[in-house]
Amino acid sequence: MAYELMAVLNPKADTDATAKKIEKFIADSKATSVKVEKLGRKELAYPIKKQKEADYFLFYFDAVGDGIKGLADKIRLEQEAVLRYLVIATKAKEIAGKQKKVVQQEEEKKTKVTVKTVTVPKTAVKTKKTPAKKKETKVVKAKTKVKGKKK
Repeated sequence: MAYELMAVLNPKADTDATAKKIEKFIADSKATSVKVEKLGRKELAYPIKKQKEADYFLFYFDAVGDGIKGLADKIRLEQEAVLRYLVIATKAKEIAGKQKKVVQQEEEKKTKVTVKTVTVPKTAVKTKKTPAKKKETKVVKAKTKVKGKKK
């Protein structure tokens, strides 16, 4: 069955070494076709163990259901490096679709973009300045009547 493991790792610990350990734990649980995707460092919605940001890793693998319990126990022992983790069973088609999107994004990053600039010759434009007309302002005093009680 296909599984997906999301791990939120402490940035103060060595995240790459921890990811390698988790990958080894997955391989020890008799999993096949292990793929790792580093999602990068992101800010947490709330502090976890006094950390405001963490590194996210996503692991895709195929394994037998019995091996998942042992995998969870091993990850739980890495308390200092792993802030949170979640293992879910996924459909193989969904995983293949996600992996294709990741490959396409990587290819887009690698492709070079060429920009062609075109210069247009400037044409001489004659401008004629005319003296500005002064506007006359009229001040009109308005007479207002105040209605009130007479004493």
